[in-house]
Order: sequence, then structure tokens, then C-alpha cells
Amino acid sequence: MTGPALKKADSHRMIHSAARGEIEEATMFLERFHENSEDVNNLALQAVVELWKSKVIAHAEEEENTLYRDIEKIDIKFNPVIERLSRDHEVLRKLCGMLESEMSKKDYMHALQIAHALMLLNDIHSGDEISLIREVENNL
Repeated sequence: MTGPALKKADSHRMIHSAARGEIEEATMFLERFHENSEDVNNLALQAVVELWKSKVIAHAEEEENTLYRDIEKIDIKFNPVIERLSRDHEVLRKLCGMLESEMSKKDYMHALQIAHALMLLNDIHSGDEISLIREVENNL
């Protein structure tokens, strides 16, 4: 069963915005990698990875296991949208894994590129998801 905050577009958008803000703040430390010590860069990258995993990836799993199932029950016409959103989640997971692998390589420029790609994809995904929820929220 889907929690109430996932079922309403405005509250769902706030969940996404809060996670984005935390990730953006942690990423700002990584953006100064050329000024930071190795220890600060390692901590910044670790924080960014952990935030993606705990805030976005965990949220995506909850959506796939509850919200998306509930929307599919409303009307099968939403199935293609759910498939696209689920594919977005899979790409986010892959990018997060790539970002995590950069911790051992200490390639902070590449890590930053991946972090920015994650944010861009998540922004697009969030907009699409909120549009879908707005369309169905009265039936959830």
C-alpha cells in the first residue's frame, strides 16, 4: 500500500525537492575538488553516494513496489509511463553504481560529471513522475 505522501503530487514533489537539495549541497563540496584535500574529497564523494542511495534509490524502490503498482491498477493506459519511469530508476541505479566506483579511483572530475548526470536525469524524471501523479491522484 502506498503511503499518503507518495500519492499527492505536491507532497511527492516536496520529497523530491528535499532530496535534491541535500544532494546538491553535498555535491558543492565535490565541485571544489581541486581546492580540497584528499580527505575532504573522499568524504564529499562518500556523502554524495550515500545520499543518492538513501534518498533517491530507496525512494525509487518504494515507488516501484507501491505507487506504480497502484497506478497500474487504475488503468493500463499508464503502463507505458510506468515502464519509462522504472527505466529511469534503473539508469539512476547504474549511474549511482558508477559514482560509487569512482571512490576507489579518486577521479573526482569524472565523479562530478556522473553526479551532474544523476541530477539532470533525476530532474527530468521527477517532472515526468509528478505530472503522472497529478493526473491520477484523485483515483489513488
